[in-house]
Amino acid sequence: MNRKSMTKLSFLALASMALAACSNGGVVLEEADQIFDGTSIYFVSGSSENVSAKMEINGDITGVACGRTAADSDQYSYRNGVLTLGGKFISSISGTGEKAIIITTSSGKIALNALAVTSVITTAEEFQAINTDAVTLQGTYVLGNDIDLSGIDNFEPLGWYTEESDPNNAYFHGILEGNGHTIKNAKVYYSDNVASNYNVYAENGTYRFTHDGHTNGDNIGLFQVIGSSGIVRNVNFSNIDVRGRTICGVVAGNVMGTIENCYVDSQCSVEMGTHYYDDDCNMGGVAGIVAGSGQINNVISEVTSLQIGAPGATTINGVSIEEAGIYLDWNNDYTSQTGNGWDHGNESDHNPWWKFCAVDKDKAGTKYTDSNGSYTNGVYAFAGKTWGSVSNCVAKKFKITPMSGTTRDVNFSQTHLAANKPTSGDSDLGSLTDNLLLDSEGMKTASNYGESFSYGWNVVDGSVPTLKAAYSFVPSEAAE
Repeated sequence: MNRKSMTKLSFLALASMALAACSNGGVVLEEADQIFDGTSIYFVSGSSENVSAKMEINGDITGVACGRTAADSDQYSYRNGVLTLGGKFISSISGTGEKAIIITTSSGKIALNALAVTSVITTAEEFQAINTDAVTLQGTYVLGNDIDLSGIDNFEPLGWYTEESDPNNAYFHGILEGNGHTIKNAKVYYSDNVASNYNVYAENGTYRFTHDGHTNGDNIGLFQVIGSSGIVRNVNFSNIDVRGRTICGVVAGNVMGTIENCYVDSQCSVEMGTHYYDDDCNMGGVAGIVAGSGQINNVISEVTSLQIGAPGATTINGVSIEEAGIYLDWNNDYTSQTGNGWDHGNESDHNPWWKFCAVDKDKAGTKYTDSNGSYTNGVYAFAGKTWGSVSNCVAKKFKITPMSGTTRDVNFSQTHLAANKPTSGDSDLGSLTDNLLLDSEGMKTASNYGESFSYGWNVVDGSVPTLKAAYSFVPSEAAE
């Protein structure tokens, strides 16, 4: 065989190898700067950038589609173990949220789990901007890195709520995918001090929040209200300090939607200023209320810093506060009113304002219990009140000493008992399933975490479980 023939055969062999490597007619698309590791990917909706994933594909690719949107043959390639989808195809996929991209090959079908996002959040300003309007509150977001909120003087809770009948209420109905990253160092302050809301109600008083939907201090957390279709998942929360008037939690004041696979660390704290006394207005390390449509799953909380009122003696506007934990509500509308059989204040009081103390709830001279069989105190380790469901969650165990009460363990949560609050419904509601209150050692014991933590978490003895990234990457050079 002459040299010319050998050269021709070598060229044909190389070409054949290239076609096999590409597995779609020889088209080779430029790989994305970041290559996903596996079959879970995300992309910005409408983006024209290529998307790449390192994955095993057997056989030749014969088609790629997302629903009814099919990719042209020049909009996908598979080379050296990396699938690349062209920007033209990516931009043709409409809408945001969960998507399934189906890769059809001569050997069968492979599903890519894709999240089409409104934007990738990388700064504190971008995170706060989710609150811009009702449209952004319905967006789908993924954290591109840890988000440090320390540069924002006072973080405005995401979503806003004034009262149930207000048509301008806007809850978070979107998706926040944390991808294992951390939101940290936020002050979410309704008032300067929970010893009193005098600075809010008094003449020339000041609000810490600027949005009208936040200034009443109800349902306060990093999110004010997670709406029924809202999802917060795979996020770490660290050093988030929440201060509200009533119904408070680190992640959310009110959860009508879903929180799953999240971790809230021991540096977070919650302070609440007022009437847990009406049985619905409580606080917890994660949420103030889990509403009827709300559900929280696979969440770990190490929050033990929860406080009603302000401890220690002090004087506010000339009124002495003698005992620990007293709170004065300076709204004159409550003078001389009563409710649920207990006193809201009367004309003989030494001041005209509604006065609260962090005491066990007393009705007609008798202390009564919550759904756990414990005297109520407004403080719960995980959720203040559960109307919906909380399952497979873990909270740190700690104790509290209510005024006029005895030191006791703080309960995980309470469900709704009609006997305690008939004005909120005549049926007992709420489900608490397979949840645990653990001490420091128990939090680090792997056997305490069930099968539900086998996905999305690193669970090993000797440390509290940590979140895995839902979407991971490999460097380009490692993919070749």
